[in-house]
Amino acid sequence: MIAAVLWDMDGLLVDTEPVWTVAEEELAVLLGGVWSEQLKAAIVGTRLDVAIPLILEHYGREASPTEVH
Repeated sequence: MIAAVLWDMDGLLVDTEPVWTVAEEELAVLLGGVWSEQLKAAIVGTRLDVAIPLILEHYGREASPTEVH
């Protein structure tokens, strides 16, 4: 007997990518830049612990563990 079913909702039941893009564009402005499709392609589908250092480095910011929290 199946007790539960776990779905990966993001991309399957709910498309959160447009909302993430808005947040990424706003973050780029806060970091003094403009969001790029190249950066988006580099981070799409990655975990936050991978994406955040890539974003910070792209905008010339330190990506040390203290900065990435």
